[in-house]
Amino acid sequence: MGRAAARDVLISLSAVERRLLVSSINGITVIDDSYNISFESAKNAFEYARSLAGRKVLITGGIVEQGRQSDVVNEAFGELIAKNFEVAVIAKNQFYKAIDRGIKKANSKTQIFFSQSPSKTPLLLSTIIKTGDVVLVQNELPETYWH
Repeated sequence: MGRAAARDVLISLSAVERRLLVSSINGITVIDDSYNISFESAKNAFEYARSLAGRKVLITGGIVEQGRQSDVVNEAFGELIAKNFEVAVIAKNQFYKAIDRGIKKANSKTQIFFSQSPSKTPLLLSTIIKTGDVVLVQNELPETYWH
């Protein structure tokens, strides 16, 4: 395959749904990375968000399917959040305490908000998000994870 053909193939590729899809809505940059999450994919998404101008806001439900390591992984996730985001909106689910511990352990100035349920998250976000923000949305969670 020649360079022109390879270029044409690359140009014709479309982004994979809900995997680091970037859009701008009313002056807010939204990064939709909600398909799934692992510690490594979170680190990569955080790095990308950090490269953009604006206050960094994370919306997350934590890292799922970690078995006995769930608290350890989510606490480390909280520490990573503290180093990368000014604001964290965390689902009040079975992972939120570990994430909160991690953020606080890092002596962060990250503002923490807890969402009580998926239906209440949009109203909460309307009081937090401002024009110019970079909002990273990570992993959707089925109802079974919510308290």
